[in-house]
Amino acid sequence: MDYHVQQPHILQYSLTVEKQLPLQMAATVSYSGSRGFNIPIIVDGNPTIPQGIPNGTTCVASATPVAYNPDRSVPRCWLDPATRNPRTNPAWTGVELYTAGSNSWYNSFQFGLNKRLSQGLQFQSSYTFSKLIDESSSQVNSDNNATADWTSDPMHRETDRSVASFDITHNWRLNTIYKLPKFTDAGGVRGALLNGWWLSNILSLQTGYPMTVAINSNRSRSNTGNGAAGIDR
Repeated sequence: MDYHVQQPHILQYSLTVEKQLPLQMAATVSYSGSRGFNIPIIVDGNPTIPQGIPNGTTCVASATPVAYNPDRSVPRCWLDPATRNPRTNPAWTGVELYTAGSNSWYNSFQFGLNKRLSQGLQFQSSYTFSKLIDESSSQVNSDNNATADWTSDPMHRETDRSVASFDITHNWRLNTIYKLPKFTDAGGVRGALLNGWWLSNILSLQTGYPMTVAINSNRSRSNTGNGAAGIDR
């Protein structure tokens, strides 16, 4: 655990306009957003340090040249594969550092339509169009299985800024209750069996979750998570 871990916190803000409509209905239009700070994440606490930045390109150990000049005649960035990029503390290998260093941004448009019970009918409909962006979506595997828990570059967390693994762009809900008319004016058992029936339903529609395409090797040679698979995209 990070000895100097910061307290996670969030700022929430919204603006809502409501309008009463005929037929016992009301409409709601809202903007809602939030900004998250110091969100718990897991990073490599003892990252490797790339050796040199020739021509603005970070150098990593590679058996073959990884990039070329425009004329493709000489390597633009290459190190002998025997050269190992040293870690911040060479006495240790990778360190799982649990810290609070991530951020999130959420913005949404929300529309709601509500009808009170009248003439045997009641319904409520809600639609949300939103975008949730973060720099890392989890700290343990049980929180998120759509992407790696580790940040791909512990020294540049903005590299992982993208839509969150649990982002839902479109989200619609509809629920209704309807009281069926009387089927008979008779009383007794017949009236009790045929009258007083209600119908209700809940409809839920939403778009799918994002998916991150990862590779099963440490192609970046960052050695993040001791070179674990599924971290490099």
